[in-house]
Amino acid sequence: MTHRLALPLLLLLTLLAVPPAGAIEQYWTAKAGVFLPDKDELDSGFNLEGAYGTRLIDLAPALSRHGKFWPKVWLEAGGGYYQADHEQHGDVAVLPVTLSALLRLPVNKVFGLYAGAGGGLYLVSRDFPDGHDDTNADLGAQAFGGIAFHVAPKVDITAECKWRMVKDDADGAVLSGGVQVAF
Repeated sequence: MTHRLALPLLLLLTLLAVPPAGAIEQYWTAKAGVFLPDKDELDSGFNLEGAYGTRLIDLAPALSRHGKFWPKVWLEAGGGYYQADHEQHGDVAVLPVTLSALLRLPVNKVFGLYAGAGGGLYLVSRDFPDGHDDTNADLGAQAFGGIAFHVAPKVDITAECKWRMVKDDADGAVLSGGVQVAF
């Protein structure tokens, strides 16, 4: 059943990645960090990811008339790769394709905070020491929070903590740093 959801999810993420006409605030971000699996038998691994984000009111302008909260809500479509290894129990490698909502709170001219949650499709590959492997697609969820340091008018350096909830030994924490460029 999860394989049937892969195409509609990828189509939705592609549509969201196309900048809306007249949108004034969007960004691209790239992050790298460490993956800390929830399973004791797996060693720490690495995480690479990228995402495109846009303010929700750029997609639905009518929301801006309904309070100061809505201009701070963003949608982010992302993808990446993370993995963890263990000599005796096998390796796990994951390709996540996600869609999240996040709340951005500017604190001052130096930094801002953000937090969000979302879900996605996680393509999980397990390689076992005896030579067989297992690949499947699972639906999963994530929750995250971070801080963005403003280093230039449209460039932020980010530090983030993320928790992923996925089956097949693909869940755990991600600590990452990155760069975010607005346009």
